[in-house]
Amino acid sequence: MNNENKRDINTHQQKFLSQLEQLASQAASAQAQIASDAAKHEFRVRFNHYLQEKMQMAAQETYSEVLHEVQEFINQFALATSARAL
Repeated sequence: MNNENKRDINTHQQKFLSQLEQLASQAASAQAQIASDAAKHEFRVRFNHYLQEKMQMAAQETYSEVLHEVQEFINQFALATSARAL
């Protein structure tokens, strides 16, 4: 094999290695992007579940408070009505 052929082989080998390195870098970037997107999605799902749980608890507490206030109002009204009736 002459020197020119060896140079051509070396040149092609360097190009191949460079392209292989670039492909590996692109694959790593793609994997990082996929992992990032998956993490964002998982966060949204968990945060949405957390918010729904907290809103349900707040709604139950508010309902209980309103129910208690209505019951007190009804009791006061009943007492006032019975006092007037006597």
